[in-house]
Amino acid sequence: MASEQAVARTGRAEWRRGWRVVAASAAAIGTGAALYQYVSSLFVVPVQHAFGWSRGEIATGAALGLIGSLTAPLVGYLADRWGVRRVTPVSIVALALAFVGMSLMNGSYWQFVLYSFAIGLAAPGTTGLVYTRIVNGWFDHAKGQALGVMASGVSLGALLLTPVVGWAIENWGFRGGYLALAVLTLGIGLPAVLIGVRPAPTDVVPADLEAAEDAAVESVTEGVPAGLATPELVETTKALSAVARTSVTWRAALRTRGFWLLALAMVLINAPTTGILTQLDPLLSGKGIEAGSIALYIALYSVSVLFGRIGVGMLFDRISAKHVAAVVALGGAGGALLLTAPAPNAFIPLAIVLVGLLQGSETDVLAWFVSRLFGQAHYSAIYGALVLASLLGTAGGVVGFGRLYDYSQNYDIALVGAAAMLAGSAFTYLLLPRIRLPD
Repeated sequence: MASEQAVARTGRAEWRRGWRVVAASAAAIGTGAALYQYVSSLFVVPVQHAFGWSRGEIATGAALGLIGSLTAPLVGYLADRWGVRRVTPVSIVALALAFVGMSLMNGSYWQFVLYSFAIGLAAPGTTGLVYTRIVNGWFDHAKGQALGVMASGVSLGALLLTPVVGWAIENWGFRGGYLALAVLTLGIGLPAVLIGVRPAPTDVVPADLEAAEDAAVESVTEGVPAGLATPELVETTKALSAVARTSVTWRAALRTRGFWLLALAMVLINAPTTGILTQLDPLLSGKGIEAGSIALYIALYSVSVLFGRIGVGMLFDRISAKHVAAVVALGGAGGALLLTAPAPNAFIPLAIVLVGLLQGSETDVLAWFVSRLFGQAHYSAIYGALVLASLLGTAGGVVGFGRLYDYSQNYDIALVGAAAMLAGSAFTYLLLPRIRLPD
């Protein structure tokens, strides 16, 4: 009991120091590339009417844009080397410029592909790849909870800002919608990063050491005694050494069992959840569910994602994370199987909740395990490499669900396959190394 009380006091102390960073990171992540993922479907019909492209062509062009996101490991390396505050503002501005480019399209399909690629290129620097690094630096005992609250910015951003983008499209067409995204990104995301997203004092990167060395040399050159010119350099050197001692290099991480188990889990999780999410509307309508009810189910899914982000993170701070992740994954598998039941299906709300909780937990799971297994020094590079596994699963889920439906004219085969993959991910989580929570 005394130990639990001490942990709780430490967690509260972490929140007192770091809540502003979490809030700013939540605001930034909720207005970045993640927001576009939620609202991109709003642009399909307006762009189709404007240029005459088929929905398949629009989907293919957007998918080709994902190639730009393959730079995630490089962006992660830059964040580890130069710091998030030097990398993320550039990514935010680049993302906003890509949105502006989209608003200026003249009907060239390859122009659409190019700007989609630009969005993919800028996206990693505006996602959890960078913001989870910052939050991890401020929190240890309350790490899972803080990561969950930060990630909830994606859900809240989608909930609050999707109507804004929809209103802009309704009044000014797709061009107004893309300009609205640019304004939201620059007007909310950029100030949040510049004002509130800052690393913890102990979270230093090599560029900080170089800056301290340059400052010390300049001070000595100006006649300041060495003893007075070097304290910051000494402290920065100590902090960087401490981070290195508790971290694994990205090369060493690639040789560990934990890395490849996480990569496999990300593929097995993302393929089913993305497939279900992208086909949820036609899946439910195929069971005879009316459009109004489908909208309510999608809203229920969004709320479940929000609870998954926060609730799973809180559990990670209290009990074995890999067992929590495994149970949530098995719940998602059960949800996929429930969706195969013929209409009327009274279990659909439960299925939606189970899959939504799993979808919401993804950011928490990846960020928490990468931080605990590999430390902070090369965190974003390792996280970025695992993002590639997530993208592989995402692409497989989108294509697989569509192709299996074309083959069977229903989603049952895809849903059974999804359940099998999610059960496999649960088993994969259980194989992860044991992680001892901080005292």
